[in-house]
Amino acid sequence: MGRNSKQRRDAKRRKDAGGGRRGPRGSTFGPAGGVGQSEWSGADALAFADLLVVAEVRRIATSAPKAPDLLERAEFLRRRIAPLPVSLLAEVLRGLLARVVTKVAELGWSPEDLGELVSRQTYEPDLPLLVDLLTEDAVRTRGLSPAWRAQLEGLGARGRVSLDTAGGLASGLGLAALLGALPEVPPTIPRLGSGLAAAGPDGDHKKLATVRALLAKAESTQYDAEAEALSAKAQELISRYALDRLLQADSQPMSGDGDRVAARRIWLDAPYLLAKAALVNEVAMANRCRSVVMERPGFCTVVGDPPDLEAIELLVTSLLAQGTAAMVRHGRHVDSRGVSRTAVLPAVLPVLLRRPDRSAVARSGAARRERQR
Repeated sequence: MGRNSKQRRDAKRRKDAGGGRRGPRGSTFGPAGGVGQSEWSGADALAFADLLVVAEVRRIATSAPKAPDLLERAEFLRRRIAPLPVSLLAEVLRGLLARVVTKVAELGWSPEDLGELVSRQTYEPDLPLLVDLLTEDAVRTRGLSPAWRAQLEGLGARGRVSLDTAGGLASGLGLAALLGALPEVPPTIPRLGSGLAAAGPDGDHKKLATVRALLAKAESTQYDAEAEALSAKAQELISRYALDRLLQADSQPMSGDGDRVAARRIWLDAPYLLAKAALVNEVAMANRCRSVVMERPGFCTVVGDPPDLEAIELLVTSLLAQGTAAMVRHGRHVDSRGVSRTAVLPAVLPVLLRRPDRSAVARSGAARRERQR
């Protein structure tokens, strides 16, 4: 190798080691991945921060990392943006989160849904950040429905969450990845306007108090047969109340409101999520409603008359509690390969869920009209 060629190669090696590749407007990316000392314009700095944040959110969405991994990714971004201020990352991430929260709200996710979803994640600081973002969205959005505001207040008081720290940045990255992948779902409450499904009459709540008392006894007993009998009695009372309500509606003149149809989300916890969803479906069908399950978020959407939905949620919650208690009492059982054979829904749960007799309702209504004539 000639002397001139060797000198040119050595000069090129020194240049690569000291300068690195060129960045926007003459800035340089050094060997450690940091930004050189050249001045950036405000637009270029924000664009670079936006590029880093969006790429990291996409990477997190595909890998589903845990809390320590999120902190590691946040620390990496803080090193990567230097010597530009970390506040650029916080500014870009908060703007991204604001857009994502508005989008998922338009896709049918209520504050209660988002709170349930986030509370089931492993990274706890997400919930205060979610409340902060939803409150900002409520300030920007005019005409939010009373139901929407009530659910937002139910999530807790707002506290301003800083995204400048490593923990805040990690929480924001995880929340953006989680919410950005949510699909469209049937809305359970209106986001805008005043269209809030009216609660059932006071008489319905008084009747359900007896059902609650029966289910509380079923949950507290350690005898499977007694729990089954009490739960079956509770279902019988629910069906009787529904029958009375149908007869009363049949005897009254038709109003312009028509039938009220509402939706309610029932969230389920792993394990045995599909088996629990099957239980929700059976209870819903026994009480003149229909349900659909979304396995990945982990909930069932039940559609029907508002008083029926309240009774269904009450009964499902009790049956799941009874099933969990029964499995604990029976203990863990495994087969020869070590696979768990613990009963998912033991015989303690009522199998015969009595549906309201619609033919009886029709006959009673016809007889009542005949007497009136």
